[in-house]
Amino acid sequence: MNTIVLAVYSILLNLITPILFAIMLNYVRSVRWKKTLQMVTYLPYFISTVVLVGMYEFREHAPHQLSGGQKQRIAIAGVIAMRPRCIVLDEPTAMLDPRGRVEVLSTIREMNKQYGITVVLITHYMDEAAQCDRVVVVDDGKIILDGTAREVFTHVQLLKSRGLDVPQSTDLANDLADAGYSIDRSILGEEECADALAALLEAHGIHSTKQAEEA
Repeated sequence: MNTIVLAVYSILLNLITPILFAIMLNYVRSVRWKKTLQMVTYLPYFISTVVLVGMYEFREHAPHQLSGGQKQRIAIAGVIAMRPRCIVLDEPTAMLDPRGRVEVLSTIREMNKQYGITVVLITHYMDEAAQCDRVVVVDDGKIILDGTAREVFTHVQLLKSRGLDVPQSTDLANDLADAGYSIDRSILGEEECADALAALLEAHGIHSTKQAEEA
């Protein structure tokens, strides 16, 4: 996902400028008046979307003062303001540091939760895919798996045979299960994994640090 911003404009102007150009273009052509009026109604949403993505305090900053993750969030804010029913994001966290990835994913989740926008997220990061409601695995143009994240990531060997990975927590759980330990192979998240490991240790008479402190 490439982020295109105008270096000489502030963040707010970067968001508003494309809409203003579209309005002026339609006005000059004297066509599509309904569409033009609809575009005008988008303008008030820009402030609220900048707040939504957590970038309001940076609204007067120039783009070069922002990190990669912050630029991505601003780009997403511009899309949200257009009120689409669906948005396709192609590798939106590519080339971002871990903090930037967390910021962008948090913005995407909030966009879906607050505005009900359907998000199609294309990614090779399995920890990101594990956070989605539905996961579709495509190989050579064909769908090989389609289901919830928990359903899809139980097919560890199939995924690895296609050059894909699984979430680290799932990988660890499967390694332990293969070694003979009683642990759920469908574990996805870090907290879920930590709880399962604590239960496994307790079953073998070993108390975790947290349990020892509570005792």
